[in-house]
Amino acid sequence: MLLDELLRLALRLKGPFNIEHVVVPIDVKISDAIMIFQEQAESITDKVFIQVREYVFYVFLKIQIATFYVF
Repeated sequence: MLLDELLRLALRLKGPFNIEHVVVPIDVKISDAIMIFQEQAESITDKVFIQVREYVFYVFLKIQIATFYVF
């Protein structure tokens, strides 16, 4: 019984519960994300500009509506 529990614990430590198993690939994931961003920079930049433009337009409309109701 004790041996079974120790084996079960050892298997869990080798799986996703092992902190080294989770932390070690973080540098690889960051590097991959940077490479993907560099490859798709134009597309990502376009999407960001579209979102910012829509937000600025939305804020502008809210200001215009608020100004209309004040005066």
